Amino acid sequence: MSINYKNNDIENIMFYWLNAKNSTEPIERNLLSFKEINKIFAVISEFPVSINRYLYLIEEKEDKIIDYCVRSYLNYNNISIKGLTLTDEDATKFKNFIKMFFDIKYPVKDIKDINIYWIYPKLEYKMFLASCISNNLLEEYYISSEALNSLVEIISAFSWSEYKDGDKNPVLVDNIINLPTLIYANIKLYEKGYINIKEINNRVEISLDINGNKKKKPIFSKNKRILKERIVKTCNENYKTNFTLEDIKV
Repeated sequence: MSINYKNNDIENIMFYWLNAKNSTEPIERNLLSFKEINKIFAVISEFPVSINRYLYLIEEKEDKIIDYCVRSYLNYNNISIKGLTLTDEDATKFKNFIKMFFDIKYPVKDIKDINIYWIYPKLEYKMFLASCISNNLLEEYYISSEALNSLVEIISAFSWSEYKDGDKNPVLVDNIINLPTLIYANIKLYEKGYINIKEINNRVEISLDINGNKKKKPIFSKNKRILKERIVKTCNENYKTNFTLEDIKV
């Protein structure tokens, strides 16, 4: 594959994917800081697609419309994509980038050319940037539903194994700590670096670090209600329980 990086836009894409987003930490890959989003949105912009081609592919598998959007995006920005295929590592990065930052499912008709749709960057990121700037919260993170769901699912599975072995752990005997409270507490430990999550060869591994990481800051627990709601929903769906928000004792 040959890709000619002539555009600052591509530099920004590669900055995004070649740094933290290629981490073996699956949660960090889906976390976006204000600074990252601001850097990306300073250079990306809408791009055109053929209406006929779009309407045909949108009925096919999602991968096909994303691939078409990648090619349209790179072509529009005068970037050579000779030899780009669905199996190329760079192609996967481009596809993930387009899927993450552009509203592929909500194109806008061109006001002059009836044959063109425009694909715009996602509005929720722009709203996040505006809110951070207006409230001077420049160290904030945008937490996508994917990132939140992934964290809760991983930590809940880990916590469930602890919960089932409660008879061996006096802290868990007689429901002194129930399952959702345990999940919440473990997420707090994760945020402090005492619990580490890695994805190796498509398998998620959890390890403990007695020293923690003082540099890590709470991100998910800053909005307690949203986190608690996700925890309760996960418990009730995965483990057939009937917990409510009031059951999380923190």
